[in-house]
Amino acid sequence: MSSADRQLAAALSRLEKLEKRDSFDPSVPDSKPTKAQQEFFSDIGRFKQRVIRAGNRSGKSACPAREIAWILNEDHPGWRRPDSWGGTPILIIVAGQDRKMMEIELWGKKISPFLHNGEWRESKVAGSLQYAENKRTGDKVVFLTHADSSEKNRKHMQGYTAHYVWIDEMPASAALYDEIRLRASAPDAMFVATFTPKFRSEEIKRAVDTLKEPFGKLYRFKRLDNPLYKGREDEVLAELEGFSEGYRRSVLDGDWFIGDSAVYQWEPEKMIESPGDLYHPGWRHVVSVDPALKSKFGFSLWAERPTDGIWFMVKARYIEDIFAPDDMVEEVKKEIAGYNIIRRISDPEASWFIGQASKAQLNFIFPPDKANRKAELIKNAQQALSKGEVKIAPWCIEFFNEISSCQWAEGADRIVNASSYHIMDCWHYFTDLRPKFDPSSVPQTWEAELRLANAKRKKMENQQAKMSKGGRVKPIRQWQRRGNYKLWN
Repeated sequence: MSSADRQLAAALSRLEKLEKRDSFDPSVPDSKPTKAQQEFFSDIGRFKQRVIRAGNRSGKSACPAREIAWILNEDHPGWRRPDSWGGTPILIIVAGQDRKMMEIELWGKKISPFLHNGEWRESKVAGSLQYAENKRTGDKVVFLTHADSSEKNRKHMQGYTAHYVWIDEMPASAALYDEIRLRASAPDAMFVATFTPKFRSEEIKRAVDTLKEPFGKLYRFKRLDNPLYKGREDEVLAELEGFSEGYRRSVLDGDWFIGDSAVYQWEPEKMIESPGDLYHPGWRHVVSVDPALKSKFGFSLWAERPTDGIWFMVKARYIEDIFAPDDMVEEVKKEIAGYNIIRRISDPEASWFIGQASKAQLNFIFPPDKANRKAELIKNAQQALSKGEVKIAPWCIEFFNEISSCQWAEGADRIVNASSYHIMDCWHYFTDLRPKFDPSSVPQTWEAELRLANAKRKKMENQQAKMSKGGRVKPIRQWQRRGNYKLWN
């Protein structure tokens, strides 16, 4: 190549970099962000947390992708690298649902086309992209998946301290969401989340909706504001015509979805109630568990209010980081110590736990034919909750999170991430096998209890008097004669 050719190639390269520096879409040199997207860009460095809650294909993922490229190229039009970052390599975390999607869509189409050619190398394991590293500066983009909500995956994430963290789409677990968010712990670090809320997590919803300036900011993008759909609005609306209004508002405008795909009807104002100040461990209690060896162990404790037979969930938690069956049994014993337990219920598939508990004199029963009665168990649990036969204590946060986020899969008769709802399973098993109310056990007033105790005392004294005379105590028969009672021997 001649000197003139090299100069021409260098000039074209500089021109390409300048065009890409100012463009929003790497494939469209003159592309510009929408008004909502520009607001997000203008706020870089102003807020610790920025969350985009948006409709599908509204351009939400393009924003942090474009921002990451600006940061790595150090050519952002209105932001400069903070002094607190020093001269150390920049670490950026991108967390998504699927590694292949992140590799192709986020890295391949949205980030890497903006970066300088030849400076980046990709590291893959078993064909999946793990990270990309700048060979000159050492800057690194690490890709993590939040589809795996296991404790092992969560602990793996704890090893990172990043300058910029981006979560694309909502994780199934609020704990995982928080774990990834906490990776943005370097000085002046930034956290960004982008998602369409097709299903709900109450904890994530609260975290997002309570973001307040100057700490954080929430942005709303709409699909029809995307220039891609200009002139095609009727076509987009026609495609969604068969879906519920709640679903359409979620995928178009980013509204929280509380629609037809919700498994349960959850009305917190009616279904959450404290058992009251008279609650006592001496009430009748039932423990219901959903044991698991490879995941979290679901535990629930229920108490019956003796005045009316209403059952209250008074404990709902996960037993974690315990994998030996005998240790699980010991943990359950600790949880129920001091309570008047009249029944213990377990998932029938956990025979290993039921057997171990039996050795420790804890006998568990289980719902019959569970595998073929899943729909019935769900329906009966919902009915008991809706009719007020069971109530949820306000401190049972795990229950709130699960019942409000549980959704049917689109076009299928199955629950999304069904295997992760262990507290819901505990509720199903309890409802199916909860003891019947015994009106005779209803406590009386103090005066009534005193009269009953006095009558029992007199009866016992009469029996003892007969025995002391050597006579045989016969059944006591009474008739009323002038207001007096006579005993027959």
